[in-house]
Amino acid sequence: MRIACHGREGHSHDFFYMYATLMTDLHVCVPFDDFTMGVLRVLNVVPSQLHPNSWAALQAFRLVCRVLHLKPSPQVFLQYYSTRPGKLASWVSLVGQSHHCLLASYTQSFKRFKTGFFKVIIRSIGVEYFYFDDATPKLPFYLTKTPTTYRIWPRESLD
Repeated sequence: MRIACHGREGHSHDFFYMYATLMTDLHVCVPFDDFTMGVLRVLNVVPSQLHPNSWAALQAFRLVCRVLHLKPSPQVFLQYYSTRPGKLASWVSLVGQSHHCLLASYTQSFKRFKTGFFKVIIRSIGVEYFYFDDATPKLPFYLTKTPTTYRIWPRESLD
């Protein structure tokens, strides 16, 4: 896991890593939409810190919203899940809230997914997809040691 989550360390361009299984099995696309970047930003995790089963929940929620003609919102999505960080904050998993479950958990086992990853380099042509106008990143690019943890997402955050 160490190689897929680390700092910029002198590289000339910002970048982040993605596990290949997210593209091949879950059809995650880069650049991410605002919903996905919002969830990563709120959780304070890089794409490779979020467990593939949690990516499946993101994809399913986005699809449900599309079918219902709703705009997916990180704050609404997080109402249905709590976080479970792994040891040393390397992983963050999203766990469905038992008192109001929206979707059944994705139980596919992702064995050996850590061996297949690639680097997404953010060059000048793609800056607008990954940065706000004030040059603030829309999501973390490098390993964060302080992911957001919560049991119940605050309702007032929906306003």
